[in-house]
Amino acid sequence: MCEYMKATIVYQCIKEACLNHKSTLSESTVTKLKALLLTHELDKYMHLASSPSSQHMQDDLTLLGINNLPFSDLSFDEKLEIKCCLETILREKIHDMILR
Repeated sequence: MCEYMKATIVYQCIKEACLNHKSTLSESTVTKLKALLLTHELDKYMHLASSPSSQHMQDDLTLLGINNLPFSDLSFDEKLEIKCCLETILREKIHDMILR
């Protein structure tokens, strides 16, 4: 249960980072992050037993007729940018919980 809650909070933070309210992430990073979330959502709702990894998932979805998903590889700098943004959002959420 605890691991599920951690994963849920991090997922919410990623969704919040995609909104980019404070313009902390670059536009290309936000676009790639949104594409990753879209792929995750499709994987969650259209999970195929034969697709254990996200690389194979794109091939399987193409077989289903979904072929316009962008494949996004994040560079090291983009990953670092996202990590810093998520850490900041998590710190803010923890701080708000403590103050309640």
